[in-house]
Amino acid sequence: MKSINILICMLLFSFSTFAADTISTTASIYPSVLSPGTEGYIQFTITNTGINTITDMRILSVIADAPILIQSPGVQTLGSLNPGSSYSTNIKFTVPSYTSSGYYVVRITTEVCYGVSCKNYLQNAIIAVQAPSLVEIKSITPYEMKIGKTEKFTFTIKNNGDSDITNVILTWYDPSNVLFPLGESNKIYIPKINAYETYNVSTNLGVSSNALSGYHNIFIIVQYTDKKGVIQFVNNTLGIKILGNYNFIFSKESQDIIQQGKSGLVSIKIANAGTQDAKFLTQKLITDDKEISVSPSIIYVGNLKTDDFDTEKYTITTYPWTKIGYHNLTMIIEYQDEFGNTYSENHTFTIYVSESNVSFDNLKNLIILIVIGIIIYYFYNKRVKKKR
Repeated sequence: MKSINILICMLLFSFSTFAADTISTTASIYPSVLSPGTEGYIQFTITNTGINTITDMRILSVIADAPILIQSPGVQTLGSLNPGSSYSTNIKFTVPSYTSSGYYVVRITTEVCYGVSCKNYLQNAIIAVQAPSLVEIKSITPYEMKIGKTEKFTFTIKNNGDSDITNVILTWYDPSNVLFPLGESNKIYIPKINAYETYNVSTNLGVSSNALSGYHNIFIIVQYTDKKGVIQFVNNTLGIKILGNYNFIFSKESQDIIQQGKSGLVSIKIANAGTQDAKFLTQKLITDDKEISVSPSIIYVGNLKTDDFDTEKYTITTYPWTKIGYHNLTMIIEYQDEFGNTYSENHTFTIYVSESNVSFDNLKNLIILIVIGIIIYYFYNKRVKKKR
């Protein structure tokens, strides 16, 4: 009873929010239950819930209860984090084959800095290990699927016993309702699996176009009859990675009339027409053309969700010697996906520089001078006549 109370306290602490310190952290285990001799991931997320930018944050240590082994990356620098933004990273671990069933704690210590002021935070993650029973659900393949695509999905079942099992029924379901069988049931019947046999069974699986990229769990139940005629059940949860794709649409929304020696605004729109969000999006508008300059050169957008867009304005400055005609600008965007991978894309825009209205301006100034001269002459003449 005491160990259960300790476990409950750890679970409560592992999802605690450091509201007073304007950050929150979470740690999720994938898959949620592991067998000895397998690997898993901890998805560790930091969210800046305050109003100040976190200038630096890093994972100082990742310490696990024995015999759990932490693989790379463990200790790592995470960088800065703007208010309202989140950062996620994956920590890989191994459950050795000799690990006993039970719960194991991983302690993640993070340092968060606001300028020169830094503070450490502790986040616990609980790894649940379940030793295989007579029947083991060893794996599912593929472990990655793309949104809107269909794959042949294979479940691998191992009979670890010294006798045959019969009337095996494998049932699977996805709690997020984004995976579905095509033309088949989510129940698969297997008449018999021999002693010590590894058995593969396949089904066609599709991923909904409404699915969100990230890690998803598949719950699996295997029902079978053992050699004594007793119906047995085995439950397991396996993780699958659902991948989206990026499709950014760039467009020049508007442009002022930009003349030689003057400045004007250009509005550029970026739409995320892909199937996954872009995190930490940064725009850079640059040019190799020495006859024009761009300001600002870098704009931080943040998160750009799927089916959303962002419009930014840039000031283009020209010079008296800037050539009339089209000039090239290069937009570079950098962003991260749900799994911390970084991407970069380039897109080219053109702006048009027109001839300066110098002659018109000179004519206007000349007319003003003539009018002023006439007025002065009129009043001067009037005063001279009065004196006479």
